[in-house]
Amino acid sequence: MGRSLVPLNASRAFEAAARRLSFVEAASELHVTPAAISHHVKQLEDFVGTQLFMRRHRAIELTDAGRACYAPIREAILRIEDTILRTRSAHSDGPIRVRVAACLASKWLLPRLDAFHAAHPGTAIEVTVSTQIYSFKFDEMDAIVRLRAGDFNGFEIDPIMEEDIIPVCSPAFLDRHGPIDTPGDFLRLPLIHDDNLSVVPTFPTWPRWFEAAGVHDAKPQGGHRFDSSPMAIDAAIEGRGIALGRSALIADDLDAGRLVPLSSFRYPVTHSYHIIYPSAAVKTRKIIQFRDWLIREARKTSRALRSQDLRGRNLKIYTPQAFV
Repeated sequence: MGRSLVPLNASRAFEAAARRLSFVEAASELHVTPAAISHHVKQLEDFVGTQLFMRRHRAIELTDAGRACYAPIREAILRIEDTILRTRSAHSDGPIRVRVAACLASKWLLPRLDAFHAAHPGTAIEVTVSTQIYSFKFDEMDAIVRLRAGDFNGFEIDPIMEEDIIPVCSPAFLDRHGPIDTPGDFLRLPLIHDDNLSVVPTFPTWPRWFEAAGVHDAKPQGGHRFDSSPMAIDAAIEGRGIALGRSALIADDLDAGRLVPLSSFRYPVTHSYHIIYPSAAVKTRKIIQFRDWLIREARKTSRALRSQDLRGRNLKIYTPQAFV
């Protein structure tokens, strides 16, 4: 005797109606008529041999049998959708869709994309700048570049670049206010506060940085305040004060001389940037190509930061003994 075939279209209609508790809303979602939803639900009820909904005046509610069916059918539909979206993403010949945090995109990635296109003219990159990089949606992206690895089962998670925190100011600011010999001298100067640093637990605000640098019970007062790391960095470039610069974001400005470091002490941050992408995909070759390029650029950034020539500048480099 052959296996009875479960009416899948009816199951889809039932799931939408059960989730919304409305035949009308389910019909709108599935682009059919309410009568078609009712017909499909009746078909499924006939198949299982019992009512799945109690029909009331202008309302429906699940029966015990309906509640028993809903969760596994909902889970199965989500798994089917996820598999199909994975497959579509994997076999698409379009550009690699990369989602990146706004701060890293504007201060580090975007200025380097011309170099990537020159090296790989056959690979197109579509960058989306967003703060929504905590979940992976196959219909929106092929890879994420984000700080912290996170919990992404079934994905490759490759580290790209470490980050630490360096106090910086503009050369003009240093000329006006120098010499700046120790972190204690910072307290007499305008400080730039980056509220975005408090989002990541291991990033320091100014009080935490002072404590780590050996200036205890420091209470920095006043100064400009921003909720964006790029804005805080730009304010330092304009000579508005001393900022705690994230190394990945200030690398180009240090290299160009728009900023100078005020300490060799780099506050140790335990988070680093990662690229996250599906484990199995035809696009993986392109993503690996992009990943390898990111890592090479990150190494260049690290080498440039390490090779910063501090000689001849009007400052003394301070390293607290606890971090020597």
